[in-house]
Amino acid sequence: MKDENVSIVYSIEITLDVAYTSENIAKILELGQKKGFIYYDDILDNTSEKLHRINAPEAAKKIIENFNLQLEEGPAVLTILENSSSAHLWFNKNNDNGLDFSIGTFNCPRKKGSYIDFAYYIRMALDLCEDFSIFGVQTNMF
Repeated sequence: MKDENVSIVYSIEITLDVAYTSENIAKILELGQKKGFIYYDDILDNTSEKLHRINAPEAAKKIIENFNLQLEEGPAVLTILENSSSAHLWFNKNNDNGLDFSIGTFNCPRKKGSYIDFAYYIRMALDLCEDFSIFGVQTNMF
């Protein structure tokens, strides 16, 4: 039985057959922008109420810079998804210099019963990656 006082972190991770570049990251972010996603120039756990909206190319640039600087906050961008829920979109380089994309740190996730509606978020993530071949999809709940 689930303890209602324990936070659960959900994520969907996708390994893509594409190089880790600003252009490829921007393609994913641009598809999200077309779906109505809103991106913010944010550092994780930033409590500032004055977050600045950024477009897909600016978000891709921020992600690459954060990756190269190896900041603890990582290569992520705070995103308002459909229906005003939020999440972080993460873009990491895998061992083959390829792109790993994930959605996680959901705020008010869409649920089925007591757990996240993984099917909804998997379809959303796959739609964002439609321009690339996918090597793998993994869900996590911890």
